[in-house]
Amino acid sequence: MGRCGGATSDIVDGITWASGGKVEGVADNKTPAKVINMSLGGPGACDQATQSAIDDAVQRGTTVVVSAGNKGNAPAPRDAAEFTPANCRNVITVAATDREGNRAEYSNFGSVDIAAPGGDTRTNDGDGILSTFNSGPDGPESEELVFEVGTSQAAAPASGLAALMISADPALTPAEIEQAIKDNARPLPGACEGGCGAGLADAAKTVESVSKGAAPPSTGSPSAPPADPSAPTADPSAPAGTGQPTDGTDLGACLDNACEVEVKGGDTIQLDGTKGVDELSIDSVADNALTMTGSSGSGAQPSTASQTAPGQSTINDLVVDLVSVDGDRAVIRLS
Repeated sequence: MGRCGGATSDIVDGITWASGGKVEGVADNKTPAKVINMSLGGPGACDQATQSAIDDAVQRGTTVVVSAGNKGNAPAPRDAAEFTPANCRNVITVAATDREGNRAEYSNFGSVDIAAPGGDTRTNDGDGILSTFNSGPDGPESEELVFEVGTSQAAAPASGLAALMISADPALTPAEIEQAIKDNARPLPGACEGGCGAGLADAAKTVESVSKGAAPPSTGSPSAPPADPSAPTADPSAPAGTGQPTDGTDLGACLDNACEVEVKGGDTIQLDGTKGVDELSIDSVADNALTMTGSSGSGAQPSTASQTAPGQSTINDLVVDLVSVDGDRAVIRLS
């Protein structure tokens, strides 16, 4: 779709292609989306073609997030059930809140799953959501950031939350993602006449609930975490750890030199325990993801983490950056 909109067939093809389905005359998408955000809508029932495209996308493992619609204000406030794709099955429909946690005056309501900040600039422009914008009326002109409002602005952070959840646990299904977002929502601080689903999305609580031992992604580059000012400074003259991780290989020096090593399923890395891990077992490497288990000699319960590349997980105090995956082999960095 472009600035002037698009046909239902454009939306159907977009959903299909983005999620890894085949669209006639178009090369296959080699990196299918794990999350689709649809900040669009119109009045009417969910048509069969759109519903089929959504169902197929979800079946392929793609989570679909949609905006509830912006017809919730006077003179005739509207339920999201009157608008598509908000009323389609197998989507996460998102209503918008203002700064105080009330349903934003423009937001549709009722048949929604969750609410997220969408802004309200009626009294203060700064109460909007800072958004990317292009000033061209029918073609690209100047790029800028502006304070916008809408359920489109609310759907975007909900989509981002879904992506964070997948980073924490790549095995999550779209249904599990939707349920976890609802289960971990906080009560709306303000009022929502007509209903705003499970409440206000709580990103930190939701990601923590699905992490299964993996730390939520840190700010900055996931493969190069911000430096810890309290960490000891590495000796530049010390040799970086370069040993391959086979049984009995002691890579404890990697903790001071943040070394990178190549691993495959079944490898065991012996560490010195200073980070709360004496042994790091690589359980599997496949489908751009690595699963690992850390254990210590203290008798504590082993901790398992799964991570897609690039990304970062923490087991006890051991930080494991998954730099890349190539088939059944992965490059990790320990620190």
